[in-house]
Order: sequence, then C-alpha cells, then structure tokens
Amino acid sequence: MAGILRYGAYIPHFRLPRSDIGDAWAGRGPRGEKAVANHDEDSLTLAVEAARDCLHGWDRSEIDGLFFVSTTSPYREKQGASLVASVLGLRSDILTADLAHCLRAGTTALELAKAYTETGRAASILVTFADTRTAHPGSPQEPWLGDGAAAFLIGKGQSGAEWDSFVSVSNEMMDTWRTQEDDFVHSWEDRWVKGHGFLDTTRAAVDRAWAKSGFSAHRMDRAVLYGPDSRSHRQLASKLGLGEKTQITDPLLDTVGVTGAAHVPLMLARALEDARPDEAILVAGYGDGADALILKTTEHVSRLHGRRGVTGHLESKGRLPNYDRYLWYLSLIHI
Repeated sequence: MAGILRYGAYIPHFRLPRSDIGDAWAGRGPRGEKAVANHDEDSLTLAVEAARDCLHGWDRSEIDGLFFVSTTSPYREKQGASLVASVLGLRSDILTADLAHCLRAGTTALELAKAYTETGRAASILVTFADTRTAHPGSPQEPWLGDGAAAFLIGKGQSGAEWDSFVSVSNEMMDTWRTQEDDFVHSWEDRWVKGHGFLDTTRAAVDRAWAKSGFSAHRMDRAVLYGPDSRSHRQLASKLGLGEKTQITDPLLDTVGVTGAAHVPLMLARALEDARPDEAILVAGYGDGADALILKTTEHVSRLHGRRGVTGHLESKGRLPNYDRYLWYLSLIHI
C-alpha cells in the first residue's frame, strides 16, 4: 500500500506581529504573528525549499513524478512543477503537473499521488505545496494570511503513514475567490462563508469519512483541520466532537497564519513530527468543498523524523521591522 515516505517544510524567516497591522489601521489586530515571504521569494522558491527539506539524504533518481500545488504561482501560463523538478535535479522523464485555483488542492493532490503510485505507474511522487496569498491592506483577511510551504514524498515501501480512507465533497459557492484581474483575496459575507460553507461542508466530509472507515471522533489520536481563523477552527473542532487540547494538532494560526493550499499539508507535517506507531490521524481540507482523509501511522513513522521540519522553522525567525516593510515586500509601496 502506498503511503507517506518523507515530509518536509519551509516557513519564511520573517514574521509580522498582527499588532503591527492593527496599529497601522488605528485598530487592534488579533493575537500572534504571521510568516511573510521575503521580497525575493515566491511560491516556487518556497516549494523548492520545502522539497529540499523533504528529500535530504534521499536518492532523487528514484522519484517518478512531481506535483506543484499552489493558488499563487508567479506564472499564469507556465508549469511550475517542471521548474521545481529542474531546480531539484530530478530526472527529465518524470510526470510533472500543477494543481491550482483551490485551497483544498493540497489534500486532493495527496490523494492523486497515492492513487497513482498505488497502481504501480510510479514508484514515488513528490508533492510540493506553497502559497503566498495577499489580502487587501486593512481588510479582515490581512492579519490571517501567512506564507509557507510543505512537501511530501508518496510511494510504496516502508511508509510512515498509510491511507485508511478518503472522501471528497464538492460545494459550489462564492466564499473566497480571486479573478484573473485580482491581486487580493475576496470573501463573501462572513456568517455565510464560515457557517454554511466552511463548517457545514467540512463536517459533512468528515462524517462521511468516519462512516466509510468505521472510525469516530473518540478514536482519532490526532486531527489536522483547516480553519480560516482561530475562532472558526475551534468551532469546527467542537462540532466534530474533538478535544482541542487532546486531539487537535496546532493549526499554526498564531505563529504562521493561513498558508492557503499549503496549510493543511504544513499542519500534517507538524502532526507527524510527534506521531507514534498505530495512531489514527484525521486530515480535513476545505475550499469549494471539503476533503477528509484518515491516515494510520506504521511502525516506520519514526523514520519520517529528523529533518528541520515545521518545528525547526518555527524556532528560527526574525521580526519584520514594521508594517511599511511588509508592504514593500508585496510591492505595494516603494521605499
């Protein structure tokens, strides 16, 4: 059975305290801080760094494919996966593909990589996830959107975690979006977006996954849940009957922010850092619907450990001098 062979992460060095955002707009920002990509970083460079963390010590000639997952590729027409593969020195005869435009593309890409390798068409697929989404300055979304990346190597062998079940629910609604002309993320009315959209749809997907697998809330050792902000994340955990202190993996909202399509993979990497054999892990992603995945860790889960990962990046950081520097990094002002 195909499973997770390796994982890696990358969080930009700089952090912007949310209080600085509040001060800039004569208000009060939420607690915590968010990760900010440097002026010379984008989703492709972030993905490369996460992949390097993932592949440290691995024979790259064994990799048969690479997926690049992002809603913020710097190119509107050019494949990012082939560029990442080239930078990493992978073989030229591998499958490369981009998955884009949707926040839950991260969980979908994991399932596609697992399905492709399980059929024997590839020994392993490297899946990279990265996003650098931007909210309109002064908007409610601005404090929450952070930058980050993750990478997973999926394939057969001595995997540290294997698939138990996966379900997907589609839900067409205009909750969060950007058009071709938009630089900033737009969001519809908050109660509609988070109630009918995020909470109801994610709960439906998770309930279906539990019914399919025979699991339930109390049998989950860990839960990795997408959430657009801290309050919504807590509400989802409560609706699912999961213990915030006993089962929920750190959503990284206070330390990194919501990293788009990379957010759930980044949290999953954090969960695997502490995982032990024979644990059940719920993974739920949201965006134009919801994906719910249940993983079971194996006796090889400890082999996933030992790289810099999420924890190493959280411990290595620097503070942005001020909010103006943040706007300069986004090319919204010129200094």
